[in-house]
Amino acid sequence: MTIIKTSLGLALTLSLMFGYAQEEPRRFAADRIRYSNEVSFENDFIFSIGVNSDMAIGDWKKFSGFSIGPELGLWYHFNDNWSVSGRLGFNRWFGKQYVQAGMPVAKYEGQSQFYGYAGVRYNFTPVWWINPELGYSRVKFDQKKEGNISWGLNAGADIFGPSSIIGIGLGYQRMDFDNQSRNHIGLRLRIYIGVDREKYDELDN
Repeated sequence: MTIIKTSLGLALTLSLMFGYAQEEPRRFAADRIRYSNEVSFENDFIFSIGVNSDMAIGDWKKFSGFSIGPELGLWYHFNDNWSVSGRLGFNRWFGKQYVQAGMPVAKYEGQSQFYGYAGVRYNFTPVWWINPELGYSRVKFDQKKEGNISWGLNAGADIFGPSSIIGIGLGYQRMDFDNQSRNHIGLRLRIYIGVDREKYDELDN
């Protein structure tokens, strides 16, 4: 009798679990598909809002300390591995006292940079990616303005998949100003906005 009761209880439990799975709330199903490593991002647009923080390297670090600024991005996925990107942003550079032969020479302030980059991104895995870019950078440095072609290379990792809620990476950018290269490296932090529309359509059917 005990075995029969146990069997009936187990069968009832499994039936309830199966029924709940069939009636899974749409928002939970969306989350499950959105963050699954098996999710497909083919032919999908993703928007991003980000913050960059860079440090000058090379000769430029004599005049500049670091920068911080916002960016907006648009990403189009051809498949789970390849996508093209476009970014627009602004960096505010903080100057510092330029010292030569132990004597302060000048104090550089008011440095800023507007930029636009187009790039290709490749995901080695659902998490790790690399993103070379080419674009235009316009810099204001010590009351002088100049624009030139700029290029860079970013690499990093995403949380929860190829185009996650949060992505973090390291970047290198090279731009020319006053006949000299102005190189900087820094941190890229992005929040991605957008989901796979095809998956949502499947949930509605």
